[in-house]
Amino acid sequence: LINVVVIVITAVFAARRGGPLVGTAAMALAAGLCWAMGSEALFEPWQPFSLLLPFLCFLVLAWSVSCGDLVALPVAAVVGSFVLQTHLSYVLLVPTLAIWALVGLALILRRARRDDAAGWPRRRERAQQAVLLSLAVGAVCWIQPLVDQITGQGNLGELLGNASPPKRTIGYGYGTRLMASVVALPPFWFRPSMNRTLLPIYGWTAPSRLSAASALTGLAVVLGGSWWLARRRHDLTSGRALMTVVVGLAAGFATAGRIPVTAFGLEAHVFWWLWPLSVFIFFVVVIILVRSVASRLPALLPVGALAVVAAVFAGLAVPTLAQGLSPNIREDAIPTTRAVDAQLGQLQGKGPILVDPLLKSRLADPYGLAFIAELQRRGISFVAKDPQLVGQLGSARRDTGTKARSKLFLQVGGDPRPAPAGTPRIVDHQGLPGPELRERAQLIGEITDYIRAGRLRLNPRGRQALTQHGGVPSLQDPAALFAYGRLSDLVHHGYLDLDAGWKRRFERYAQLEDRWDVNTVQLYLETLPTRAGAVDLVR
Repeated sequence: LINVVVIVITAVFAARRGGPLVGTAAMALAAGLCWAMGSEALFEPWQPFSLLLPFLCFLVLAWSVSCGDLVALPVAAVVGSFVLQTHLSYVLLVPTLAIWALVGLALILRRARRDDAAGWPRRRERAQQAVLLSLAVGAVCWIQPLVDQITGQGNLGELLGNASPPKRTIGYGYGTRLMASVVALPPFWFRPSMNRTLLPIYGWTAPSRLSAASALTGLAVVLGGSWWLARRRHDLTSGRALMTVVVGLAAGFATAGRIPVTAFGLEAHVFWWLWPLSVFIFFVVVIILVRSVASRLPALLPVGALAVVAAVFAGLAVPTLAQGLSPNIREDAIPTTRAVDAQLGQLQGKGPILVDPLLKSRLADPYGLAFIAELQRRGISFVAKDPQLVGQLGSARRDTGTKARSKLFLQVGGDPRPAPAGTPRIVDHQGLPGPELRERAQLIGEITDYIRAGRLRLNPRGRQALTQHGGVPSLQDPAALFAYGRLSDLVHHGYLDLDAGWKRRFERYAQLEDRWDVNTVQLYLETLPTRAGAVDLVR
């Protein structure tokens, strides 16, 4: 719903800047971003994915405000607040673009006051109304965090208290090279960039300083040429769009250099704002080029061509596809989630339930938070001990050591059983039907014999990957290869030297293993000893 709304807003305000031509161009590029994201990301509730289309919308709104569009001002306050409050990677981008938008608006109003003295009182009144409405809307958007700061957990205070520079950042040099990978070097924002760029596990490496500098110089030349075309035509609207690009790039470089290095190394999702920024750059260059030649063409030709591009991108985005890495972007896990959710009614009366183990079965599985949400929907009380989890669920969910009456454990696929021995299993959902379970077991037996015979080998590509990245388990140890889907990964990456017959068997095994590993879900409920002072929460 959010994505639909912001796409409509993008279309409306792009059309307000340049009619059907610019509006259709915006839809072509928005559809292109949807295609680059992949269909699953369009309903993925993870914050970095949820902000890509809203940030593209905010770029269009900032451009509109800088052109003097007073209607865009309160809308920008809403969209900007949403983006800024949802993920800290936008903490420099949104305010910087907002400041530029207001400066551009002030310049427009100053010119109107100078050039249209008769109409200025009415224009000033409309501007005052727009500013007051924007302040009111902004206040509403920020009520929740402000109330929380005063009477709740004080998240804003904690955020400001931890605002000092992180101990380890990627640095401005490396950050600039990463930015160049998306805004200035092929494949830019097109597929498969979101699924490969910034992800060393897929063999990606940052461009050299020379490549990045050359690409960014080329981008500067393109933007400079676009500026010349816009200035030649006295096209203030296009000029303001280019300034929005320049301000966005400047804020992007400042953001990229301050990205912290975490325990997981470079986290690609904190750079995903680059994709809408790159799309906006393409959009601005396209509209300047098209507007410069549109007067020489039949009126409907450029609009029709851009409409076809939008339709093609929209059609290509329909097939199920996941781009990028996400904690829970698994369309095939939805039926399993629903099947397990339907069985959670048996937990009525078992609360408060300690839910920490639901998020520790494995990194980024698609089920833990989904099951917690189902507990909430059913009114089954639950608590948590982990400070980060308490921070997400709220301080009322904190287990002080006397609240929890039971503990819920989750096992997904081939992970080691996390529940203590003897803990009753309450849900057992197998990820494959009986015939395919038997087929999988038979393939495991055949492949085990193949490995023990010493016949498994890496091909040249696999040997190169081993040399560069390491991490390939022993090819003589079946247990190590079958654990955690490692053999499936070798098959998917095409690292194994197999003849045609064995290749079919390994690929079939990998196909079955993937489905079994994702969709085999078991829940265990441990009853905790009754403790004095235990309190049963209502919700």
